[in-house]
Amino acid sequence: MTWAIPSAAASAVIGIAAKREHRGRMSIMLKETRNKFRRLDALLQAPASRVRRLPLNRCYAILSDVHLGNGGPADNFHRNEQPLVHALRHYRKQGYYLILLGDIEELWQFDLDKIRARYGATVYKQLRAFPRRRLYRVFGNHDYDWEAPLDPARPARRNHLGQAVEALKLGRHILLAHGHQADPHESRGHWWYRRLAVRLFKIIEPLVVRLFGFQNESAAQSQRPRDYERKLYQWAKANQTMLICGHTHRAIFASLSYAERLHMEIAKLEEQMNATADKKLLADLAEQLAALQEKLEREKQRKGIIVPVETAGKALPAYFNSGCALYNDGLTNLEIAEGKIRLVKWHRAGHAAIAPEVYQEGDLKEFLKEATGRNIPRAAFLQPRREPLHRKIHRISKAFATH
Repeated sequence: MTWAIPSAAASAVIGIAAKREHRGRMSIMLKETRNKFRRLDALLQAPASRVRRLPLNRCYAILSDVHLGNGGPADNFHRNEQPLVHALRHYRKQGYYLILLGDIEELWQFDLDKIRARYGATVYKQLRAFPRRRLYRVFGNHDYDWEAPLDPARPARRNHLGQAVEALKLGRHILLAHGHQADPHESRGHWWYRRLAVRLFKIIEPLVVRLFGFQNESAAQSQRPRDYERKLYQWAKANQTMLICGHTHRAIFASLSYAERLHMEIAKLEEQMNATADKKLLADLAEQLAALQEKLEREKQRKGIIVPVETAGKALPAYFNSGCALYNDGLTNLEIAEGKIRLVKWHRAGHAAIAPEVYQEGDLKEFLKEATGRNIPRAAFLQPRREPLHRKIHRISKAFATH
């Protein structure tokens, strides 16, 4: 058989068909991308009657991805119980408002009754101690299907699960959501399949632990694609808003991961080492460098390396992630107070610690200006000063005297 060389007309037809096929694929991809973010679009555009708006001038602690279990071998949180209890007690005493940003319970693996029985006297006790107006719950993909009628994080007489919401706003330009809304694996069909797989693994995990001494070190590892943060960042950037999420188990501050910041610190140390001949200083810098490289290696092992969110130029501070409570040595969360936003870590060692380690801190007003283009007055971030009691009494007495 001989093969004929296509004529110019045939080549043109083939080219047109290829272009149509390419346009079709691009159209499907664009549609899928739009569908992924349709839920976030709806939450961002929702009126205040649907997505509650909280003021900026309060102190907030934002915590996600605790994944409370039953305390058994398959419960990946239980090692960090004491750090979480200390953190909750600290924030309550300091007058913080607590935002639970989803996946507080691991309801894919465990029944709520068993979770409540295990942590009722510790974690839930601290949550119930918060005044009702100072605790907000946003549901995630692992805790939105609660089967029990009561939320153990709230007083029993006012406990309906309908109090959990899908999103909150701080001011007009900060959206808080769990972050699973843009995850293609979290469709209803995928969700039931994955939950079944997780339940089956829960059954065999204790046996594996007993036989082989295996621990689920992947609990703190992110199962999300390495470019997932880029997608969320690009959405926030396109909508000129600041997005605060959980879901990925990767702590992100001002659109930069912990690993990226370690790389920056390592590069800075290497520059300092190249610029000096002082042996003592070189030894000190080498010790610091080794410690940072060790931290970076651990971050690689737990899949904390992400695709940079910005492909050209400096990333805008448009995306933040609270991390999780499943790390081997503690838990991370975000704080917002007095115009500052912080990424902090509560370490498992030294349970008596009264304050967390501050990983990163920045000016929320300036971050919002960069991310959204809005110059919000500084006064909007500051708590109103309380009037001293003696002045209040004097003012009221004077008002009565004039009448």
